[in-house]
Amino acid sequence: MKSSIQFITTPTADTFGTSLILHFDNKRYLIGSFAEGVQRACGQTGTRLLKVNECFITGRSEWSNTGGLIGMVLTVADATRSSRESSADEIRKQALAKAKRLGTDKDEAEAKLQQALDANPPQLTFFAPPNLNYQMATARRFVFRSGMPVNIHEILSSRQSGNEQTLEKPYWSDQNMQVWPMSILPSDASKPSNPRKRSFEMVDQDHDEPQQEKAEQERRTAMVKSVVNDMFNSTWKLDKLYETRLAAVQMPATIFIRNEETNKIDKYNGPMPGKDPLPNPDLQVLVRKPWPSATVSDLPPATPAKEAVSYIFRNHTIRGKFDVAKAKALKVPSGPLFSKLSNGESVQNTDGETIKPEQVLGPSKPGCCYGVIDLPDATYIADLVSRPEWKNGVAADIALIIWSCGRGVATDKRLKAFVAGLPKTMHIIASPEHCANYLTFDSSAATTIRFQQIDNDRYHVPVHNVKSEEDVSSNFPEGVTIAQRGQKINLDPAIAIHTEDIIEPLDVQQVIDGLPRTVQQEAQKARAALDSAKEVIDDWSKDLPGKDAEIITLGTGSALPSKYRNVSSTLLRVPGWGSMLFDCGEGTLGQLKRAFNPDELKQLLQDLRIIVISHMHADHHLGTTSVIRAWYEEVHSAKPSEAGRPEEIRDNLQGSKTTLSIVAEPAMHAWLHEYATMEDYGYSRIAPLVLWAQKGTSDDKMIESSLSLFIPRTLYVNGIAKQEAAPDHSISPAFLGLADIQAVFVNHCAGARAVSLTWPDGFKASYSGDCRPSKAFSRIGYGSTVCIHEATFDDELQNDARAKHHCTTSEALKVAQDMRARTCVLTHFSQRYQKLPILENDADGDSQMGTKIDAIQPEEAMDDSEDAPLVEAEVNGHEDAASKSSAAVPMKFKLRTDMKVCVAFDLMRVKVRDIAKMQYFTPALLKLFEVDEQTSEDGGEKPTKATKKNKSKRRN
Repeated sequence: MKSSIQFITTPTADTFGTSLILHFDNKRYLIGSFAEGVQRACGQTGTRLLKVNECFITGRSEWSNTGGLIGMVLTVADATRSSRESSADEIRKQALAKAKRLGTDKDEAEAKLQQALDANPPQLTFFAPPNLNYQMATARRFVFRSGMPVNIHEILSSRQSGNEQTLEKPYWSDQNMQVWPMSILPSDASKPSNPRKRSFEMVDQDHDEPQQEKAEQERRTAMVKSVVNDMFNSTWKLDKLYETRLAAVQMPATIFIRNEETNKIDKYNGPMPGKDPLPNPDLQVLVRKPWPSATVSDLPPATPAKEAVSYIFRNHTIRGKFDVAKAKALKVPSGPLFSKLSNGESVQNTDGETIKPEQVLGPSKPGCCYGVIDLPDATYIADLVSRPEWKNGVAADIALIIWSCGRGVATDKRLKAFVAGLPKTMHIIASPEHCANYLTFDSSAATTIRFQQIDNDRYHVPVHNVKSEEDVSSNFPEGVTIAQRGQKINLDPAIAIHTEDIIEPLDVQQVIDGLPRTVQQEAQKARAALDSAKEVIDDWSKDLPGKDAEIITLGTGSALPSKYRNVSSTLLRVPGWGSMLFDCGEGTLGQLKRAFNPDELKQLLQDLRIIVISHMHADHHLGTTSVIRAWYEEVHSAKPSEAGRPEEIRDNLQGSKTTLSIVAEPAMHAWLHEYATMEDYGYSRIAPLVLWAQKGTSDDKMIESSLSLFIPRTLYVNGIAKQEAAPDHSISPAFLGLADIQAVFVNHCAGARAVSLTWPDGFKASYSGDCRPSKAFSRIGYGSTVCIHEATFDDELQNDARAKHHCTTSEALKVAQDMRARTCVLTHFSQRYQKLPILENDADGDSQMGTKIDAIQPEEAMDDSEDAPLVEAEVNGHEDAASKSSAAVPMKFKLRTDMKVCVAFDLMRVKVRDIAKMQYFTPALLKLFEVDEQTSEDGGEKPTKATKKNKSKRRN
């Protein structure tokens, strides 16, 4: 069977590690790093994941290496389920048609089909470093899928597990290959981490300790694995209710009651349990059963794991070539019997004699042996080179080693000596120094470069370098090569490097030269018109608060990363105050590295003061850990704080620019705190702040928003007190350098908030997060200098917007106008290019278009309930529907105010006073989209592959 291995990513600014896909005719396997950006890279390179059921994660369990795992699992799970449902529907149609044709029972045919599907459910299996189950379990508050079991096998070192690995047999095998994992420890972990002197009297007591510790560890492991199982293989349903006494309801919960007159189920609005005495505690009510994660409030703390996992793979023995002449000479008739012999089965010839496979097959050949070795830093080299696998025959004939190296590892003399000692082995090295920092997401980068040619004040060429930091020619033995994206290595039947699949770095000049002349002409007209309008724009912006504040839209897409747009994140830079992020989706740090050169990024991280997370959907917060880690390393040199008490954190926050405040709901903070037990990413240095949304009271009064420190349950003496019971930990907006900060619940998911921040000079920025139109948001955002609002759907997809709890463009513009915002930035789009609005002022509001916008009604916020998971949006939803609309057709709107509007694209940089300028470039952008639309039918922007010159290198 043919097999090959191919590079999906090499280390770059936005894909931190090395990821590969192993191909067999019948299956695919993912190997290597699962860092942020990997699933987006798969989309860019066209890597299909439908046949992937097993993944082999290399390296350590830390966010820089596994931060893309959650997003990848959600994507693969949804894609697999969609494919399975589609296949099942087709098989069902065929089965029912056959039953009808044969006159058999349709119900029986349906039952047999369902039985066959249930007998072979899809599942994902991960082989991984220690703590990966724990990392996945920490996400239980916002990840929920059903019918897709996820099994994680953690590879422990023999020192940790207490068992020496038996190398005669593989750790795992299937029909294609055998696998031997290696859990490698750094040299500073060679001794027990907590050595203790033991007295003679303690010997008997200590004798029992290992067994007790082992039993406790097994209990914790079982608990964590159970949580992971419930996240992906639960039968829980949101609409399933059960009956109970009102007094027995565990709050918070949404309570329902059956209407005795109509027999319908209504929401219960009476006295709630846990407050005043109930007038009727035995009242029968209906509640949802808590979803599985709700029963696990806290995980036992983890211990950081130092193990870095690598793998040795061996394909199964290849049977010899079938000799047709010999088979015929032995009187075996051609046809099915030839096939059986080829597959290793004995058959009978025409004379009734038994013919064995070895009589007609040529000599068998051992399957290819290859390894993927991950060394995060040079302290892992000593353990690697002394591994028994290199001596006992497991890897004696290893033909290929792919090295995934951290900085300084590949050039270490010990590793170079080891490589030189394997001259018959092909070595391919992937490291940050030796792999170029090319533009990983070609399609998005090409779009930004074209925009830069149209409007070079708002768009810049993304930061990159097509040359590696170090020259490799003199550093490695002959035959060592450097990994390149798309590079494929054939494994069986003969090992060979193929270069024709290598994806060449994006040629910036070629993109520039390819800009159509008609687009250039429109851009020239825009610049001329802008020059003529300078006085008008200056007059409009002269009294604008915070006019020099800058907005950088790092991610403007929805649901999941795509080739053209990353997921949600918006950077706001306020001169004299600092910077903040509105949401922080996966890949945000990579986008920052593309938007700013190293010196600029250093300054930005030093200025970063706040990250606001609007809600717990994965596309809005999975990049937070990476950004905190980068800030922690830059500002605090990765040294943890000794302050742990709330009052100490508050004292450190007072006027400080070296504390990063994370403003979010309690569920977000619980996740950050829990994950911090397995990795020091900087949690001790942040200020975890809960922004409590405005609430109405029974007497129609409004309780204003408030900030308070998040206090983990584990810090309470009794362990069960709630955050609301800590009013003495309140934080004034002045601690953050703000005059005010307000939030309201919005209609999207449980806990979703829109926020509005006001600075002392009167500058006011309001951010919608994801939501349906909200009158409450317009109220707290009244008088905003800038409103940043989601506009996921075009107006013709109104029903989709309502079903998915998002806004259309018209709805977003109305919300911004209702708050009398001076400017509006539209973001969070569902397709490659959002339709650009052509805006006309209609201050009297008497036009038909204005009337259309006014007719949109805001919707109430969803209940902030904890009995339902904060699940991520399904992949197979609005993306496909929205992408069908034509990108080149403009939408026309008439505004009731002089509000200036711009549509955001990734890496757009605009000062608030310059938002008024962007409408002048709309004709040029529309012309560009018109040209691009003509080329998008065949898949749009495609990476350039290498020429077929020097097609392959073979190693014998």
